[in-house]
Amino acid sequence: MTGDTLISGAFLAYIGFFDHYYRKVLINYWRDLLENAGLLYRSDLFLTDYLPKPNERFLWQANRLPDDDLCTENAIILSKFNRYPLIIDPAGQAYEFLLSFYKDRKIMKTSFADDAFMKNLETALRFGTPLLVQDVEKIDPILNSVLNKELYKTGGRVLIRVGDQEIDFAPTFTMFMITRDSNARFTPDLCSRVTFVNFTVTPSSLEEQCLNIYLRNERPETDQKRIRLMKLQGEFKVKLRELEDQLLNALSNATGNILDNLEVIKTLQNLKDEASGVQREMEDSEKVLEEVKQDTEVYRPLAVATSKIFFAMGSMSQVYFLYHFSLAFFMDTVYSLLNENRKLAEISKSDYTTRLAFIYQELFRLIYQRVTHTLRNQDKMIFALRLAQIKLGSGAAACQDLLTQLIRGSSIIESKLSPKILGGKLSTNQLKLLEEVGNSQRFNDLVAHIESNEHEWLQLLKAVNVEDAIPKGWYNNEYESNLASTLNPHEKEIASSLRDLTIIKILRPDRFKQAAEKLIDKILGENFLDVPALNLGYVVEKESNPKSPLLLCSAPGFDASYKVDTLARDLNKKYEAVAIGSSEGFEQADRAIKQAAKVGSWVLLKNVHLAPAWLQELEKKVHGLQAHDVITHLFRIS
Repeated sequence: MTGDTLISGAFLAYIGFFDHYYRKVLINYWRDLLENAGLLYRSDLFLTDYLPKPNERFLWQANRLPDDDLCTENAIILSKFNRYPLIIDPAGQAYEFLLSFYKDRKIMKTSFADDAFMKNLETALRFGTPLLVQDVEKIDPILNSVLNKELYKTGGRVLIRVGDQEIDFAPTFTMFMITRDSNARFTPDLCSRVTFVNFTVTPSSLEEQCLNIYLRNERPETDQKRIRLMKLQGEFKVKLRELEDQLLNALSNATGNILDNLEVIKTLQNLKDEASGVQREMEDSEKVLEEVKQDTEVYRPLAVATSKIFFAMGSMSQVYFLYHFSLAFFMDTVYSLLNENRKLAEISKSDYTTRLAFIYQELFRLIYQRVTHTLRNQDKMIFALRLAQIKLGSGAAACQDLLTQLIRGSSIIESKLSPKILGGKLSTNQLKLLEEVGNSQRFNDLVAHIESNEHEWLQLLKAVNVEDAIPKGWYNNEYESNLASTLNPHEKEIASSLRDLTIIKILRPDRFKQAAEKLIDKILGENFLDVPALNLGYVVEKESNPKSPLLLCSAPGFDASYKVDTLARDLNKKYEAVAIGSSEGFEQADRAIKQAAKVGSWVLLKNVHLAPAWLQELEKKVHGLQAHDVITHLFRIS
């Protein structure tokens, strides 16, 4: 009891700031400390089951909380905090949950940039309504007295001073502060006065969310059975706790010799029989739950791939600074596949295997089609190879290593190879790549083979059909034989193609794109890279929404705004164009956006590259318009 309580208290007080991985590390560290101190604790204790009541978890999920351990842990902290929570919420999951959960209590939304901020704060303090403060990358000092809970009593009234005002304080008042900036930094003074809750999505939490989405969509009866059994198990655990309390109460209230007290013995026997019955029912439900888990695990590889695809999209920001993809955009794509794909709708709901295979294949294709329009031509192949790496899965480890090597460049700063190799026809970068590949166990004979068979390799440098001109026997035969024994025929073919593609990347980069396209077709399906031409009208009306402005990027000297002109005429839409770059332009843009949000017209902002800092403010303003419900579904910004 003591150990469980200590871990629970530490969990509620300190763990909210950390992501899912470090939470597990911390809990294991705390358990080691308890063990060293000689304090007992339950090793099988799950805090997500121990701290909330059984019906609370289902109530949270009914109010749009994603069903994964990270979000459940955060909901526990949000239900038991002492200091007001400061929530790190890049994906907007906490925002949606809080608005839904406190809807009946008329939760108020505001921000420090809101002209009515003080009025909203005063109203919430006075009448005890929940207050949601957005975009708190920096805290306004006006909140200090609220965070410190500086209350005092005067004539039977409980008051709090905010600025120069004395405001009645309602005991039901609560406040949540949210930032969507996962990189926000806060002072130690503030950290000591708030409860941090980190909703930043991790691979494991997104995997669980996607698994539940696929199960709910494809096997709704299994999902309902799983939820019902989990609720039943929670009720069984509560019943056992109650029986334990009754047992302890009966023993503590017993007088005299317990063995001579027939009433106590009868009570103990009844409690024992009832506990045995509950335990049997728990064991029976666990057997059924195990069968449900087996059905659920069928969708695990799809959920794992889905999570990896999202984080692969996130890693594209390392290639180019504009490549940032939100979780909302990604999940919209997943839901579009599940709910709007005509081919999937034609497959019977009872044909689980065929539907699963189709979703797995089509997910990669749909993601690539939506993302590729945002990428520069030279970066599309990188993303396609990254998807191919995910599609291969973790089984073919050797293929994974080669794909990783293809995607990234050389880490060698200065090559030790002689520049005279192949008659001095190789560039400095080619020598670096050649040396790095030659250092791997699989290709450790490559450099020696090139030096001893120079004529064959020189033929490769000027060959038209590059794939047919690659010499044989330059790889480690023993390694290749051992590798072949672990791969199926399809994987062997891919491994061979990857091996040749590695050489083509080094010695014939001019033919790399064509060779890589053939490899991608083998892994991801034929014509995977054939993406329909951009239909801007479809993107505007079907894929975008009022709170996601469209960013049109073009080469220097090319004005892409004519596409908006043409589309507006075709769709008979009104729009206002504003040139950004001056203070007058910013004011005009603010007025145009507010007006367009109300009437559902468009706003075209030109030359936004001249004001990147203002774009951050624009994002907050659009989010604020949506938060105050003054935005229509027809409104767009580009």
